[in-house]
Amino acid sequence: MVVERVADRVTLRNIAAIAGVAPSTVYRALTGKEGVGAETRERIVQLAQQMGIRLQPLRPGGGGTKPAAGLTDSPWLQSGLAQPTLAITLIIDSRNNPFLRDLADNPFYLELIAGISEASQALGYRLSVEIAASEADLVSLFQHIVPEIDWKRTTTDEIVLPDRRRTLSRVFGRGIVWLGYQPYDAYMPWIPVLARLGVPTVLCDHYVNNLPCDAVVSDNIGGARELGAHVAGLGHRRVCILRQALTSAASWERTLGFQAALYEAGLRLDDVQLIAANPTFEGGYDALPEALESGATAILCGNDMMAMGVLRRAAELGVKVPESLSVCGFDDIATSGRLTPALTTARVDQRAIGREALRRLWTLSQLALAAGAEATEPAKDAVREVPGDGVAVASGQHGDGEVLRGIRIVVPTRLVVRETTGPAPDKLVAVATSARATEREE
Repeated sequence: MVVERVADRVTLRNIAAIAGVAPSTVYRALTGKEGVGAETRERIVQLAQQMGIRLQPLRPGGGGTKPAAGLTDSPWLQSGLAQPTLAITLIIDSRNNPFLRDLADNPFYLELIAGISEASQALGYRLSVEIAASEADLVSLFQHIVPEIDWKRTTTDEIVLPDRRRTLSRVFGRGIVWLGYQPYDAYMPWIPVLARLGVPTVLCDHYVNNLPCDAVVSDNIGGARELGAHVAGLGHRRVCILRQALTSAASWERTLGFQAALYEAGLRLDDVQLIAANPTFEGGYDALPEALESGATAILCGNDMMAMGVLRRAAELGVKVPESLSVCGFDDIATSGRLTPALTTARVDQRAIGREALRRLWTLSQLALAAGAEATEPAKDAVREVPGDGVAVASGQHGDGEVLRGIRIVVPTRLVVRETTGPAPDKLVAVATSARATEREE
């Protein structure tokens, strides 16, 4: 085989460090020379292709043992147009999160996943989707991704590697997009271990402070501020905020954005009611009577599904929207503009979130590649034998250099004004808020 084109910044030393062989072995494997075992040659060729090197079969009489121009003349292989292939795993982490278990009831997540899928196809990445409903599911998932690690015994502080030598070559070319909304401890030891192994991981649509991974999120505070300012600008002076009852940063950011805009417009603390409700249609439906009892003339909902529940309950109670009550959502899911009346909301660009997540994975994979070329064997006292087969590598001794952490990419939102918001009513309209509708469409 001869090298046709290669990705920028790929060297023999890069490939050798990741494959665990000498640069001369990589050279022989890629140029068709003898002296390389079949298994080693296959592994090196596979790594080279993942890094963007295009290989052509040797032509009879074509001088197949001669390397491509520049292969040995420069510390860097020739730059080309090939793009390394990444195998992306989208983890839908539904542990203790019913809103991610029934995806059919959550149009926002379906559109987000569609955006990630479209981006992976456009970039030529391989995408697989895994749903983790328990710790056992995560163990099984990561055992499949990196079988060289004993995930049942690995902790945040040390990695148990039955076959340490092949680990780097196994994980290179892989990336993880994590959709979850879990507290910090729920990501232990998974994300710290992946970071030390050099497996790029990006949290999608949420972030967790102090985790060694990046995140792509929407501008929740900015979008909420625009909605709050829009409502205040319409003259509303009694406003209810329906906060999503989730332990996610997005829920609190949207709430803070709403509050900031309303207080900047001159509303007092007593003018703004805060209600925590399930982030579902039913959550908004059930919360409306309490909101109306506070005298609110406008409701700012944490998402569009909650707003739809509010609209349904308002219709059943005879509350006219927007004449008597203005309603705002957040996300702009596909059905929001098809309602009657159409929903005012903040548009979240789910496809842009997917694109940015995959672009960040590509950047992280290049950082891992560069670090892999400089990786050294850990000192002898950093490695200890553990009961049974395997070696435990202490924290900080198996990484591929410094890990850049905590970068947060924010995707802008956009205010979409439709029919559910209007000027504040001149006077409040008394409505029966205690009666609950007995018939609801299933």
